[in-house]
Amino acid sequence: MLTDKAATVTERESAGSLEGYLRHMAFGRSRRNHRRMCVVHLEQDGPGLVVSTCVNAAHARVETEEGSVPVGRAPERVGAAVLAALDACSWLDAFDLRGRSPRDWPAFRASGERSVRAFENGWAAVDVEGTDEENRAWTLQAALGDPQDLYLAATVAAAATAPSELGELVLHLDDQRRRISSALGY
Repeated sequence: MLTDKAATVTERESAGSLEGYLRHMAFGRSRRNHRRMCVVHLEQDGPGLVVSTCVNAAHARVETEEGSVPVGRAPERVGAAVLAALDACSWLDAFDLRGRSPRDWPAFRASGERSVRAFENGWAAVDVEGTDEENRAWTLQAALGDPQDLYLAATVAAAATAPSELGELVLHLDDQRRRISSALGY
């Protein structure tokens, strides 16, 4: 019990103030260790694929300007781009999206689509996110339809996953999402 109390006092002293301590306890013990995340946008009727690096903005995903890159559908390239995007994911305590237009969406601009509506209707997303702050495993999720209440998900160990295996999993999850969505009439 004494060690828990000593650790709490040390954390409080390192945070500097009660507000800092509460923020520290609410948002994680270390800014270096945070859940990493990225989004893979896949063109539904074509070869397009864009991997977007994200910022973990107090546990909300925000795509970064420089991180949306078009990638082909070769599994090794997809996996390598996803791992690079996850590695580039950083932490922000807050992020302000006010004043940004939907046309400023980095993945939309990287896709080459002419309108945001065409991008939203013609592309699907696979979210890749760490399962914990140490990112021991990756959870991949794809929404099955427009009312995004049904998801197809897979979890894979981060350390044991080669880039080509991760790329194959992303592409397989998207393929299964298409089949199930079609069968459900979405």
